[in-house]
Amino acid sequence: MTLRPCRIRLWANTIFFLLVAGGELWGAAYQILVLQRELGVAWFLGASALFWTALVVGAHKTYIRVDDSAITFGPQLFRRRTFDRRQVARIRASHSPLTRRTFFLRSDGSKVYSTPGVIWGRDGLQRLADYLGVPLQW
Repeated sequence: MTLRPCRIRLWANTIFFLLVAGGELWGAAYQILVLQRELGVAWFLGASALFWTALVVGAHKTYIRVDDSAITFGPQLFRRRTFDRRQVARIRASHSPLTRRTFFLRSDGSKVYSTPGVIWGRDGLQRLADYLGVPLQW
């Protein structure tokens, strides 16, 4: 089973982040380089616009893949994100309205991994919990 981000949230975030990146590029290219001729601030805004664009690309490649033996959170960038499926005893979402931080917990209550649950949606996390055979605490 492969879980992808909720389409509505994914596209809403894509539009928002691309508007932010476009605004920064507009500010960097026109306002600062052409009118004020300040390279330092333009460089910072250009790098920031590149960061927002990278977030958009990364969000479209995000997934949770579960097979018979492992749970993989992707894409894998800087740390190990593959865990034994049997380690997860329950999935618990926090009450934070912005991120709905979701924890994959062991039977002793320790954290296996955490992810912003708002991007997966309640239905997606429920399907994942059902597939794993563990309870979802929302």
